[in-house]
Amino acid sequence: MAGFSDTLRIPDDARAQSVRREVLDSVEATEAAASPSPAPSNREAAAGQRKKRGGHRRAASNKSFPTIPAVAGVATLVAAGAGALTLQSGVITAAAGETTAHSPMPGEIALSVNQVQQARAEAAARADRSKRDAKAVSDAKAAAAREARIAVEKERAAWAEAQSKQAQALERTAAGATDTQVFERHIEWVLPVEKFRLSAGFGRSGSMWSNLHTGQDFASPMGTPVRSVGEGRIIDASYDGPYGNRIKVQLTDGTVTWYCHLSAYKLRSGYVEAGTVIGYVGSTGNSTGPHLHFEVHPSGGDAIDPLPWLRERGLL
Repeated sequence: MAGFSDTLRIPDDARAQSVRREVLDSVEATEAAASPSPAPSNREAAAGQRKKRGGHRRAASNKSFPTIPAVAGVATLVAAGAGALTLQSGVITAAAGETTAHSPMPGEIALSVNQVQQARAEAAARADRSKRDAKAVSDAKAAAAREARIAVEKERAAWAEAQSKQAQALERTAAGATDTQVFERHIEWVLPVEKFRLSAGFGRSGSMWSNLHTGQDFASPMGTPVRSVGEGRIIDASYDGPYGNRIKVQLTDGTVTWYCHLSAYKLRSGYVEAGTVIGYVGSTGNSTGPHLHFEVHPSGGDAIDPLPWLRERGLL
């Protein structure tokens, strides 16, 4: 019986009916041999014959439980049937293409846990790589910025060195030059505006000025470009009361030129050449209309009449 309890085979439906009939016949025969029952009546015999011819047999409700030999016979006949279902250690296996249900074993559970842990470890490794990559990109950008600053500083230092060498060369040339050579040296000069009409001149008096007029006015349309008359550098660009928006340019010989009543600045500092646009004609400060008030201060001192100074340079 131990073998039967461990393994139970259930035959397919097509063959089960034939096997079931043989099993029931065997059981009845075994029981009849063990304890014979009284002869059935004529009516019961006729009913039994009809049931047998119909191919269906049902055990009477008052029959006793099959004996051990009968059960063994059933097991033997059932085991001979084609196709079986085996129940072993919680595993159900269908031999004739039926569904298989598999209960997870402890080893499989451990494998699943290991897979989860491995997936977590891989995710953590990917996150760590992403952080390292982001840090590498940030470091690369910072290094590129540092290199760019260093390159700019080197370029600036090289430019300053070249300017210094050029200035030293000019000084050496000037020191050894004769008067004729200095006279032949060409210096470029330009008028402060291209289109103009001379209006109020130097030394004039009037209600517009608290003192005598200290410059030369160039009447010109609003927004006309204002140019530096010579080479130099801007030393001031600010609003100055009656002068309005004013720019001061110190030329290479030390002379300071003023450009006043500007409507706007284009440059506020730095080196300029003759003809460089530094601002635009306006009417700011003490002014009755758009014009440029131009002054000349030798060595940065008192103002002089700009017209003779401009004529000496071939401009008027």
